[in-house]
Amino acid sequence: MDGQVFLSYSRRDSKFVDQLLNDLETAGINVWIDRGDIVAGDTTWRQQIVEGIKTSPIFIIVLSPDSFESDDVSSELTVAHKYKK
Repeated sequence: MDGQVFLSYSRRDSKFVDQLLNDLETAGINVWIDRGDIVAGDTTWRQQIVEGIKTSPIFIIVLSPDSFESDDVSSELTVAHKYKK
């Protein structure tokens, strides 16, 4: 697969997301995920997320009751919509 997949999720869904991430990577899919692609403590993390969404041809959102309540997931979805992902 060319490019990468951006994975948006609520931290409360980490167990499911860990399995999804493993499955995608096992299938040879390059995944952009905040835990692995942002350096801890970096003050530009919001801009890095926007860049991750912009440069990923595919945007996957893990929908759950927790993700519906997450401001971060909502913001990521807004950015993805803006860039027609």
